[in-house]
Amino acid sequence: MDLAVKWITSPVKITCQVATGNFSGANETTKDLVVSTPVISHAAAGVVKLCGEDEAASQLWSNSNKNLNHITNSIPVVGHAKGLVHYACDDPKGGNEAMTTANNSTAAIGNCVGELLSVVPKTGVALVTIAAETGTNIVETIHPNSDSWDTWENDQ
Repeated sequence: MDLAVKWITSPVKITCQVATGNFSGANETTKDLVVSTPVISHAAAGVVKLCGEDEAASQLWSNSNKNLNHITNSIPVVGHAKGLVHYACDDPKGGNEAMTTANNSTAAIGNCVGELLSVVPKTGVALVTIAAETGTNIVETIHPNSDSWDTWENDQ
């Protein structure tokens, strides 16, 4: 599941699980949310480390960094700049990953904007057409013998 979707849906899921008495499910969902949220999971890794669980803390820290890396890669311009830094530091794998993720996000945003721009004018034309038809229908109801707006104005 995408991290952004998880951050939005998990609190709702936890609330529903607690409301229905599924406390073990809520506990698992909470653990999953904590592990996947970068800043929270970094803090949790520190607490786990203080409790003496070095390997678990290391794993949690590593997962946190992977998620944070993915988030920064997916931000257009930021991910592209990060990719350039990877290339400059002779890390083509990291550069390719950052560039590909940033390009995918840019394309997705461009697609959404393109869809929005293509729908809005069509919707506007449709609304104007509906309004004109409605107006014509009202005039024809009031003056059934009228052929146009001019006839209606002359009837006044």
